[in-house]
Amino acid sequence: MSKGEINLGFVHEKNYWNINGRVEAETFAQFGRMMFTNPDSMQMMEENFPNLYKEVTETIERKMK
Repeated sequence: MSKGEINLGFVHEKNYWNINGRVEAETFAQFGRMMFTNPDSMQMMEENFPNLYKEVTETIERKMK
C-alpha cells in the first residue's frame, strides 16, 4: 500500500506498483494470508478497516458458493 516506499522484508520492484490494480490485488492477497495464517488478526482488521473487511469477506463468501 506504500507503493514500494516501506520495506518490511518482502518487497516488489517499484515499477510493479505502477500497474493498474496491483494495490487492490495485494490488499486482497494479504487479507487472505492473514485470514488463513492468523485468524485472530481478523478482529483487528474489522475494527480498523470495517469497509475493507466487509467487502473482502463478502467477496470471499460469494466466491465460495
